[in-house]
Amino acid sequence: MTTRKIPTPVVAEPEPAKCPTCKGTGEVSRTVRVGRKRRTVGRQTGLCLTCRALVLMAGFLGLRWVS
Repeated sequence: MTTRKIPTPVVAEPEPAKCPTCKGTGEVSRTVRVGRKRRTVGRQTGLCLTCRALVLMAGFLGLRWVS
C-alpha cells in the first residue's frame, strides 16, 4: 500500500510594505506659504518622493514593482 501524498498549501506572496510617508497612495500634501510673513494660504498635493525613489531603484535593478 502506498502512502497518500498531501499537497503543499499554496502561500500567497506577502504584500510589499506600504510607504510610511504617503501610506501607499503615492501623494503627499504640503502647506503652501506666501508673502514676506510666510502666511499659510492652503495645501498642495504632489508625488511622494519616497515611493518614487523605490520605483526608480526597482527599475534600475530590473525588479517588478507592484503597488
